[in-house]
Amino acid sequence: SIDDLLLQRSGLLISLDDVQDLLASDEGIIVVNDTLRPGYDLSVASLVTKNSIDSEEISWYYVNREIEKIRKSLDLDNLGNDFDTDAANYVWYNTFFQFGKIRSKEITRLYIVSSNFLDNIPLSLLITEPTKSWPWSDWSWAYKDYSFIRAPSIRAFIASREIENSDFLEKSFLG
Repeated sequence: SIDDLLLQRSGLLISLDDVQDLLASDEGIIVVNDTLRPGYDLSVASLVTKNSIDSEEISWYYVNREIEKIRKSLDLDNLGNDFDTDAANYVWYNTFFQFGKIRSKEITRLYIVSSNFLDNIPLSLLITEPTKSWPWSDWSWAYKDYSFIRAPSIRAFIASREIENSDFLEKSFLG
């Protein structure tokens, strides 16, 4: 279950309700189960929001293949390659768009807890709608509608919220 996955990833004894209490209404945490069974290429991604949990299967093989295409189109050694908009849209559609609350833009601030293929590209390079038109500034870049925050674990997310809600930041001085 996602509750077990959250506990396993965080290393803390914290309930799912406690995690959900830390989320604002426009925030969600996507937790990707990185454990693939031998012979299977499916991972499970779960979207935890303030009021719900949704899980979807992700085909690791196909998404990873498209991520490699994106990386190659960004390779400075191969200048002249066009950015692979089809791959950028495929990755968006097959990892995030499946979730209705993201599709409806009810959730626009996403914390990503993953140590797999999603760590290989800047998520702001994803494109939310297929496109071939120019200029590239007109493309439907994910960053225009969504904020992505990478969290190495649920524990890191919780710690960041505890610091935000404490008077530590008001008393701290960096300089």
